[in-house]
Amino acid sequence: MAARKMDGGSGGGTRNMDRLEIQLRPGQYTHTAMLAEGAIADAKLPVYDRGGILVHPVEMDMKDEHNNTIKSVALQPITVPLMRQFMETAARFVVYNATTKKTCPRDPPAETAKLILARRGFWSFPRIVGVMTAQSIDRNGNIIDQEGVHRPSQMLFHGLPKLPPMPEHPTREDALASLEILKDLLTEFPFSDPEGKQGVSLSVALAALISPLCRAANPRDPLFAIHAPVAGTGKSYFCRLVSAILTGRACPVVAYAADKSLKTLRPARTESTPESSESSLERMPTRF
Repeated sequence: MAARKMDGGSGGGTRNMDRLEIQLRPGQYTHTAMLAEGAIADAKLPVYDRGGILVHPVEMDMKDEHNNTIKSVALQPITVPLMRQFMETAARFVVYNATTKKTCPRDPPAETAKLILARRGFWSFPRIVGVMTAQSIDRNGNIIDQEGVHRPSQMLFHGLPKLPPMPEHPTREDALASLEILKDLLTEFPFSDPEGKQGVSLSVALAALISPLCRAANPRDPLFAIHAPVAGTGKSYFCRLVSAILTGRACPVVAYAADKSLKTLRPARTESTPESSESSLERMPTRF
């Protein structure tokens, strides 16, 4: 087996100009998988270990509450055909022909792809816990504005928007000034706490605006629920506000069905979209 430069091409993905040549031989089942896995990692292809499942980020078409199509980023499990595509992008597979005394190209073996997907605990791919499509802040107060895996938090930053320059180390005064801006966005929401508009609901609403952007600093974030006694009080608008701050887009909506709520929520959480709104849930404690 040797590495040499090969011509680029398509074949289901943009191939690396410098691809490892992997010669397929009997008795090399595990070794072939290790070589292919290493080639994918060396090529820095978007393959990640999330909770023992290999995933890759994809842009998905989803719907907002007005049925408009919006873009969202999700982590999708890698299937055998897709793993073969990654293998072909990173390496060239050949077999030796004893008659012609030359190597002949072969498609990436499906059995090798299956073994790579099953090699949990042996992968050299980066580990991640989720994906973010906006800048964040780490536990030390540092701004994270570079795409890729942030190792301390294991968050994947993907498709970050361009923002005006920000201080590298924000001060407490910066934070307090920003807090006033967020409060100003909530002045017209009819919070119904006994304490009035400065009660616990305002605190929860501010936490909902801030928490998604601080995922790199927090190992766990809460699930926020919004309740109102009547329609038209701003539940969907508040979700759009959170999503706009986090991603610059409207919030994808997952339709609620009483007998299928867990079935609809689990895929949304497994795919790890940065945000989603489950519509019309009942008996939720936080209120407007």
